Amino acid sequence: MQEVKKNIVGTLKAMLLPLVVYCIFKIIRPQTFGTLNGLYIILQQAMITIIISLAICNNMTIGMGF
Repeated sequence: MQEVKKNIVGTLKAMLLPLVVYCIFKIIRPQTFGTLNGLYIILQQAMITIIISLAICNNMTIGMGF
């Protein structure tokens, strides 16, 4: 039970950090950061990295590492 709580707390910390960073940037530059168009561009730019990392993770999971 203690290990489950530890995992949950670790997961919450990992999910909270990007939210905190986003809020800090939104407070500093509210007129330019966090617009829908800006978020769409960030999503587009991150998509290739996400797909490559998922492919590498899948290969490592099935034992076909580099």
